[in-house]
Amino acid sequence: MSSKQTQLNEALPWWYVYGPFPPGEGNMPHTGRVIAAYRGLAGWDVARLAAELGISERRIYQIEGSPALPEPFSRRELLVHSLKIPPALLGMLVLNYTPARGLALTSLGETQVLPSSTVDAYEGVLSLAWEAYYTSSAQRSASTVALWQHHLHDSLGTVGGIAQDQIRALLCCFNQLSGVIARDRLDFDAALAYARESLLLADHLNNVELMASSLCRRGRTYTEMDRYDLAVADFERAMPYARRSRDSLRAYVFICLAEAYSMLNPLSLELQKKSMVLLDEVGRVVRAYRGRVLEGDGSYTHVDVPGLYMVRGDVLRRFGRLDDAQDALLIVRDNLPHNFTRWQGNLLVADAQLCHAEGDYSGTCELAQDALSLVDETHSSSTRAKIERLYRSLVQQAPCNAGVRTLGKRLGLLTPSGRG
Repeated sequence: MSSKQTQLNEALPWWYVYGPFPPGEGNMPHTGRVIAAYRGLAGWDVARLAAELGISERRIYQIEGSPALPEPFSRRELLVHSLKIPPALLGMLVLNYTPARGLALTSLGETQVLPSSTVDAYEGVLSLAWEAYYTSSAQRSASTVALWQHHLHDSLGTVGGIAQDQIRALLCCFNQLSGVIARDRLDFDAALAYARESLLLADHLNNVELMASSLCRRGRTYTEMDRYDLAVADFERAMPYARRSRDSLRAYVFICLAEAYSMLNPLSLELQKKSMVLLDEVGRVVRAYRGRVLEGDGSYTHVDVPGLYMVRGDVLRRFGRLDDAQDALLIVRDNLPHNFTRWQGNLLVADAQLCHAEGDYSGTCELAQDALSLVDETHSSSTRAKIERLYRSLVQQAPCNAGVRTLGKRLGLLTPSGRG
């Protein structure tokens, strides 16, 4: 676990399940920042909110600048109904709900939340499993993740109020992780099922960052399925949430959308321009951290120089800018930690794909075989599938090449007749 992620997991405020708001008065988030955030999410300007509340625009600015709960109570009720703010963030609890009258609200009183030790335990499992995914293989922790996930499901009906929303937020994070594990072993039905549940949970919480990360990870599944239209739709839907998220998640969504544009139609000059603008924006964010990994934000997205330039190299290759792609992969090679086995394998695959684009079929085969050695360690079916796809292209283009035949044998795809 990185030191930044460790710091993130320490002393999490109870309201983190709804969003990354700064502290306000007492044990509450900064109410003004909460109202401003949900007003922006609803697409309302200050004038519209002022008209809805029957007060002046100047008063709205005062409310959004204050950490204190706005009074009277009826004003808070109206804010909850109008902007769909989770009542707890404005110091209220839901008594009941009827279709005719909507929510019945009362004062929050003392905040009932999960014990910090319980939250820390779940966050610790998430952090360790995600670190295993980025450095080696999350498949090894799949059974542990599933066990804790089932425990969360069982616990959901045993608590209420804010504690229940805390469990929903944790479940959303576990579903995203389980979806990535399923995607990595090419079990797309399971990955999409986890994505559906995580999106429902994120929507219930109205949590901007959980919505962005849930949409982004479903989009990544569609990318692996070669459904680039659906992937682009999810990434574009995630963009408004991403722009209200912290640096790491925002940069990750931008990277994923840029990559998906290059896959959807690499010949489109419009999409090429959009893709490069997004990558340039991520570059500015990453450079602002001067080579450090962006601070953890609870989404467990990993954005750094090697990750950015790995995608940039792939995108440039698809656009036919092979020299620029080579330069990007050189930056990856100079900055990628040796203990990141999974990403060392991804780099070898990217190098092999670039060699293939340049027509160096023997070099492609050598790099692909080196990548296979790391795939054996990481158990990544998705990485193996990329190598198999590359092999099938080589069979069509250089069937008599000795390296192609050797690669086919290594993959177990060569028939007894010697044909792939």
